[in-house]
Formats: sequence, structure tokens, C-alpha cells
Amino acid sequence: MLLLPLLLACGGEADVVTAPPSPLDATWVATLVRAPERFDALMGPADGPDRAGWIALHKNAWPAAVAGTGAPGKRAAAELAVLHGVLADVSNDAWRSLGTTWELRGTLPTDSALPALVALAAKDAGDNVAWARWSKVATRQDPLVAARVTQHDGLRSATATGDTVVTAQSLAAVPLVEEPLADTRRTLWDPMVHLTLAQAYGHMLTTGYPTDPSAASVFSGRVDPEDGSPRASLAKLGLTMPTEDDTEACREVVRAFDRQLDPWKVQLTATAPEAGQALLSDLRLAEGLRSRALVDWGVDALGAGRPRCALAFTEMALDHEHPREITPLNPPTLFAVSAAANLRTGRTREALDALEVLVGAYPELKGLDETVGDLAVLQGLDRAGDSREN
Repeated sequence: MLLLPLLLACGGEADVVTAPPSPLDATWVATLVRAPERFDALMGPADGPDRAGWIALHKNAWPAAVAGTGAPGKRAAAELAVLHGVLADVSNDAWRSLGTTWELRGTLPTDSALPALVALAAKDAGDNVAWARWSKVATRQDPLVAARVTQHDGLRSATATGDTVVTAQSLAAVPLVEEPLADTRRTLWDPMVHLTLAQAYGHMLTTGYPTDPSAASVFSGRVDPEDGSPRASLAKLGLTMPTEDDTEACREVVRAFDRQLDPWKVQLTATAPEAGQALLSDLRLAEGLRSRALVDWGVDALGAGRPRCALAFTEMALDHEHPREITPLNPPTLFAVSAAANLRTGRTREALDALEVLVGAYPELKGLDETVGDLAVLQGLDRAGDSREN
């Protein structure tokens, strides 16, 4: 069993007050804690093909989990598709802001491929107005950029395999363009990498995704057993996403969730078999459900144009014992959503801080990290002195 040593059982035969039915009773947490033998069966034997993948999925170590071919590998691919989708938004926002900021300062270089890369970011963002405008800005025609666009088009149209992902990751390993300046070089990274990766991981889900309810939902933020969408989870809890981008209203959604979750966890602990109690406690299953649900809601809020709401969800999801680490309670997407939300609300330095948590586990973020760093320097030029971009 995927367990730490069993906790010592509490003594006594205290009466358990019967709690009213809860929507959380139908979650994967309740199902597996009440019948821990089902958890053992799902994980498989210690030397089985899926055990390592499930362990990695629980730890939110998705690159390790996706290497497998079974259910945990597919689940990790789904998580990575969402992660890189959010990072693609960060990249597209950062590139457009970089171009606009440089342009407003009156120092936009005319001998650079930068305007072409800003146009590509706008195109990937579906921002046709910005794409049309930046496509007309004077730019240096670099054959490396044209070749890279063709390469991305091929990867995005291909049937995804592990090789597709590896190729896309390799494009992020080195700068796309290095332009000579008077006494240094201007380094420009590939703005298209994360959308290509998101699509590649998404293509992996066209076949073989687990249909067993437990395999499809274990270690997720899914509350509704039939529908894993964020809005379905909220509806199952009797909650709704605020219609305005209101930080306090979104925090109150989390508090309302906690008012259901906390007593329910106490009741579940009191009524579960001993092995189930150990699962619940040792693996922090209820806390994991909560953190992943909040991150899902944060992704949904970003997509609805509510970055302050998204930031509220990630701040309340964060494992404050390990605030700068990916842990079972800190999914990578938490930091990606935080980066996206901070960038959209004008807090570029905070966005950079969030991205830097991810770079060690995801080296393909190096270019995005550098680009957001360049944006932060450019925006702070009046305070920080001369920028290396000049």
C-alpha cells in the first residue's frame, strides 16, 4: 500500500454524530477511504507497471508519471496539457507586453526579429488585431524564425508521441535568435513552445484515457463523479463562480468550500476503517482534493478573464509549509496560474517569482522565464537604470 507507517489508533469509543449527506460523499476520496482495498487494487502490485506512475501523480511529479503507458501516464498528460496551456497564455501575454512596452518607450529596435515574434505570440493568442498590427511593424526577416514557424506547424499537426514532446522541448533549450549589438547580443526565445507542448500532450489523450471512475479522478480536484469540469465541481458543492473579478468574493467561495470540507473530513475519519483512516491522513487526500480543486477553479477563472479571482484561488490553495516547491499540495499549475494572473494584473515581478519555482522541474520554461525577466527589467527601467535590452 502507498502508505507511511499507520497512525496510532485513537482510544475510546466516542459516539459519532451522524452527519447529513454531503456532496463530498461521492468523491474519489470518500470511495477509496471507505474501501481501502479498492485503493490497493487501483495502485496495483509494488512491482507492477502503474505503481510508480500513481506515486508520481500523487506527488504532482507529472513528467515522471507521463513516462508510463497506463492510466497514470494518461492522467499526467492531461495535467501537462493544462499546465502548458496556461504557460502559453503567460508567454503570449509577456511577448505582447514586451513589444508594447518597448514601443511606448520609443526604443523599439527596427533591426530586430522581435516584432515578428510579438506577431507570432499574438497569433497564438487569437489576438487578430495585434497580429495584424505587429505583422506590419518593420522587422528583420530572419530565416531561423520562418523555419521555426514551419517546424511548429508540423508538430502541431502531427499525431503526438513521446518524440513529438521531446522535439518540442528541444526547441525551448536554446534561444531562437541571438542578434548582435554594439557590445553584446540580444537574445530572443521561441514564443510558440508552450502552445505546441499543450497540443502535443492533448493529442495523447485521444486514446487510452481511463474510463474507470476511480482511475479517472484519484489525486484530482474532481468533486462531481460524472463531470470533472471546475464548474461541475462548484455546482456539486452548491457554489458558483463569481461573475465579477472580485478577490474577496472568490475568497468567500473557498471559505464556503472549507466550511463543507472540514467537518466532512472529521466525519469520514471517524467512520472509515483503520486502513482508510491511514490513507486519508498519510497521503493528505482531503487536502489534495482541496488544493487541486482550487487550482482548477483558478484555471477556469483565467479563461473567463478574471485574473484577480484566479490569484485568490491559488493564494488560498498554496501549501504554506512549502511555498516555493512542487509538492502533493502544490501542483505545478498552481504556479503557472499565479504567474498568469500576476502578469495580467500588472505584477510582473511576482509573475517571474512564480515561474522560477517551475524552472528546475521544467527546463523548457527557461525561455519564458528569461522573456518575463526581460519584461520586468524593461518596465522597471526608470528605477533600475540601463537595461540589457538596449
